[in-house]
Amino acid sequence: MTIAAGFVCRDGIVMCVDSQVSAAGFKWPTEKIASKYILRDPIMISGAGYTHGIEVATQKIFRAVADGMDSEECVVSAVEAILRDINENDLAHQLSNSPGDLVFNLIIAFRAKDGRYSLHQSDGSLVKRVEDFCVIGSGLVVNTFAHALYRRSLLGFSSPVMSTSEAQFLAAYLTHLAKRQLDSVGGPTKVAMFGGDGDICHVDDWENPLLEEMFSWHEKTSAALMFSCCDPEYPEYEFSKRIDSFAMAMKDKKAEFRRLGAATVGEIFGTKMREPNTDA
Repeated sequence: MTIAAGFVCRDGIVMCVDSQVSAAGFKWPTEKIASKYILRDPIMISGAGYTHGIEVATQKIFRAVADGMDSEECVVSAVEAILRDINENDLAHQLSNSPGDLVFNLIIAFRAKDGRYSLHQSDGSLVKRVEDFCVIGSGLVVNTFAHALYRRSLLGFSSPVMSTSEAQFLAAYLTHLAKRQLDSVGGPTKVAMFGGDGDICHVDDWENPLLEEMFSWHEKTSAALMFSCCDPEYPEYEFSKRIDSFAMAMKDKKAEFRRLGAATVGEIFGTKMREPNTDA
């Protein structure tokens, strides 16, 4: 089962997935984010669930918008028609042990001709616009946590306020959590994004010891703060020391990021960024 997530940011859209497929006890690596330029406008699609259904739907969507994505409404209508046809006709003739084996959901991000970008999530043949973020597949185990982190980042501001750099980091952290909880989620974390300029970038590999070290450090230190906060007998001066240590450590990490001067977290940790194949 896949974890797939999408984030609407103030400067673009970020998508992330794991890169493992599992079936009948077997596991193998695969690419789960399909991306393309349609007359210079970007579109990215990922999914969770029935793999063949996701692949067929993606191919049909790319063909349907090949002449241009005139508006958000036109693209959504085309996607809904394709999903309705697949669910009512194609999947009705597929053999399976359970109807649930043929279920799949999509996350679709694109920029229409008018320059506006948007994120959408499918459920069956229905497609809804996502205003902040969405998580599908095995990612549902971290959905509540994602909701809390995304909302907390707003700090009273209007959505979306999260940057694409912050969303990439959040995406990597959520995938890290899902991998720890579920054997069905695995392989290197893949992240793709596009900004207002429409350029698609894929971060090839998020599996980095520095990231894992930071995630583990944060979990331990934040948990220690929470537990000591709930203990009425814990000395106030010790609690203050823990807060000061946590704050200083975060300031040091922020200074390290600033010194590196990179535009994205992917660049900070030395991962290679690439543009997608633009062939039709």
